[in-house]
Amino acid sequence: MATKPPEPFLTRTWDYITETQLWRSIFRHGMPSTNRNRVLVVMTNVFLHLHPVKIRKSGIRLKFTWCMGGLTFFLFLVETFTGGQIAARLVPHLAAEKIVRRAVASRDLAEVYAGVGLEGAPPAGELTRETAEAVAVAARRSTGATHALAVLIDLDDGPDRIDFGGTICLAIATVEGAESRRSRILGGREWVRLGACEMGLDCLRRHLQGLPVYERIDFEKT
Repeated sequence: MATKPPEPFLTRTWDYITETQLWRSIFRHGMPSTNRNRVLVVMTNVFLHLHPVKIRKSGIRLKFTWCMGGLTFFLFLVETFTGGQIAARLVPHLAAEKIVRRAVASRDLAEVYAGVGLEGAPPAGELTRETAEAVAVAARRSTGATHALAVLIDLDDGPDRIDFGGTICLAIATVEGAESRRSRILGGREWVRLGACEMGLDCLRRHLQGLPVYERIDFEKT
């Protein structure tokens, strides 16, 4: 009596894998040999259902797509790297005390005045660029630093909300003089705080590069 020869090991392994519940839960149909089966394979697959079942031949040409998927992926990598670089420059560094002479932070403008050595009370009324310039000039003079950055925030009254905003007056003082700008940011207390920090650092960077400090940022109200 003739016996059937045993199947190869790889064939038996493949049959075992394709018969498991896990495999059938992901690949629920066979080879897409017909249009109907092709639609079933795509629509019932956990990965393939993200893509259309059919697409025009012209829709995959390079002149039509410009490889947007790949460009988006590499843009994600670039922004992830540069975002890490930006975050790294904000963390404390060794010997940072030799670079940054003094930092004053307060909710009360009068305390800021006293911290930088300005005499008298700050002017009443709305925040102005001249007030920020006076703080920056006094801070540079009292510390002997080459540059001084002042970022003053005048928040709106009332509870935190999506249209809650604040007026930001910032100034950069050097030996030659002071440059300042005034801006308005909306979006809540945290958004105003982040926007003021971003604006101050960006203006300082632009000033060090010899560029004007009036460039609008994404945080600002348009």
